[in-house]
Amino acid sequence: MNKIFFVVSLCVALPCQSFGQDEDVWRKSFRDGEIGGWVGYGGDSVCKIAKEITDDQNALMTTFSDKSPDAWAHRGIRIDFKEAVSRDAFKYIHFDYKIDRPVKAIGYFLQDEENNMWRVFSGPVITGKWTRSVVRESTFKFGWGKKPPGDRASKIVRLYLFVETPKVNTGTRYTLFVDNVTLSKNAPPEQPGEPIDAGPIAARERYLLLDSRLIDSAENARLTVGTVRKHPANPLFGQEHPWEQTMHHMYANVVFDRKERLYKVWYFTTISGPPKQEDWGRHITAGPRAPKEKRQGNFATLYAVSSDGISWEKPALNVYRFKGEKTNIVVWGTHGTGVFKDSIETDPKRRYKRIAGRHPHGNLDAAFSADGIHWDKRFPIAKARGDTHNNALWVAELKKYVAFTRAYPPPGIRTVLRMVSEDFVNWSTPVEVLRGPIEAQTYSMPVFRYADIYLGLVAIFHTAGDLRGRVTTELAWSPDTKVWRRIGKGKQLIPLSEKVGAIDWGCIYAASGPVVLKDEIRIYYSGQKKTHDWNDGWLCLATLRRDGWAGYVPQDDARPAVVVTHSVLCDGKRLCVTADIRQGGSIKITLLDEAGKSIATSSTLTSDVTEGVAADVSSHQGERVRVRFEFRNSQVYSFGFAK
Repeated sequence: MNKIFFVVSLCVALPCQSFGQDEDVWRKSFRDGEIGGWVGYGGDSVCKIAKEITDDQNALMTTFSDKSPDAWAHRGIRIDFKEAVSRDAFKYIHFDYKIDRPVKAIGYFLQDEENNMWRVFSGPVITGKWTRSVVRESTFKFGWGKKPPGDRASKIVRLYLFVETPKVNTGTRYTLFVDNVTLSKNAPPEQPGEPIDAGPIAARERYLLLDSRLIDSAENARLTVGTVRKHPANPLFGQEHPWEQTMHHMYANVVFDRKERLYKVWYFTTISGPPKQEDWGRHITAGPRAPKEKRQGNFATLYAVSSDGISWEKPALNVYRFKGEKTNIVVWGTHGTGVFKDSIETDPKRRYKRIAGRHPHGNLDAAFSADGIHWDKRFPIAKARGDTHNNALWVAELKKYVAFTRAYPPPGIRTVLRMVSEDFVNWSTPVEVLRGPIEAQTYSMPVFRYADIYLGLVAIFHTAGDLRGRVTTELAWSPDTKVWRRIGKGKQLIPLSEKVGAIDWGCIYAASGPVVLKDEIRIYYSGQKKTHDWNDGWLCLATLRRDGWAGYVPQDDARPAVVVTHSVLCDGKRLCVTADIRQGGSIKITLLDEAGKSIATSSTLTSDVTEGVAADVSSHQGERVRVRFEFRNSQVYSFGFAK
């Protein structure tokens, strides 16, 4: 793999350049070991061509310390172009890098012929492995100098790539490797994600075909998200009380309490309304059972219940009052609260758990409750931006709680962070697990377990293009909550309304905790009429067929699609399948031995099936088998073995 890095500061002059290529306007690789014109930039930087030990390949290496007379230390490389480069000639700048210690941010400077500077900061910075940094030319902002007409230089003569150290004058030294510095017209291909272990597949009740570990081959087949149906009763409820000022995100958490046969939802609102409006929060007072806590901003978590999940009631509780009146406020002064009922907890006082952001942003808190209404005093658990839908769950395979929150590193790219705990009190340092480009940022990701894997409902905040300012919901999956893959990137799972002014035209944020019923999956979500801002919000509902999160469809409808799995244990008597089969469609399933020989065949399926019996496989119980699907005009979601 070619590499490139932005680090704390080095300065370089390039003797060799290439212009006029179809894709890359300018590109420099250091693999040939050529040395020429490179000097350290900033502080005591030293720059040279060297071998990066783990790859045993040449790259540009710079070493430096955080010694600085200023409150910051910028260290990196400076590239002097032999020929000035027009900013209209490229749209992206990217490079590969590897840094040995954590740094605060990566920075880029563009310098024109009159020494004017444009800059952009990027992050987060990955430590200890080769990573690619990419920025758009259009994101650069004027830094200093004499601003030219139109706030844009026409010719660039220098490029700076640097990092900002976390602190200064601590005596810490850094080593940064950089390679493949490129100015290009097109976005670079995505780097391969962290590999997902594809070892022997453990037996499970159902196998979702969206799990890429299952798939051995797919011919004329592509994986795409399933089809949701928005409920005709939408919206289920909206803002009706004076303390429900702006429920724009809602960050809803839905639990169907099977013991009580009751739907419960905890949702987010601001009390004060948009900035500069009246501070309604001054009217909030604590009831006798509210924890004695200092106020943190004008955010609140509210509570509602329903017997059928459609008609909701907002109970008048005595936890917090508004102008002396009972309200449905159960938590006061937290941002983006995530709530769940912990089925494995043995202490009834800790049956309900919550995680939330603090205000001002930068810290996360947690708390416990016996009933989800009366909460103990919150306590700090981690440092993170946290202004998102924070959420947590128990992961049985790890025997740990896992939580998801947000970082917001420069230049303002929202990313998903993950952290773990054995007791919900002591937590690991949050680590990034998912991010998108600056124009389609990963805003939040409620996570849940389904059919022995983990699914995430990713909110994507669009900052450019036709969806600018709007938020969509997409699907991601993980085998372990650590490594994530998005499914059909750019494909909405719950589509925004096409009708301007509709309650879910502007934004859709999926709730934490889809409710899985016998005949459908209920995905609650909050809708906004307008783009991302302080707006009204509504609780809505979309439904999905069982296992219908994502499935394979033919790439070319004129030809059959064929999907073959890796071997799995046949531990039942009947092979069952879940699929949608449209008019004129069909599915034929063949059971193969590990060598690929046919050992059983289904009848031809021509109508929708949900865990429908496809073949008798009782004579192959205990064997490892592969499953071959051949289908037309259908979407295949899952299979399993019925005992």
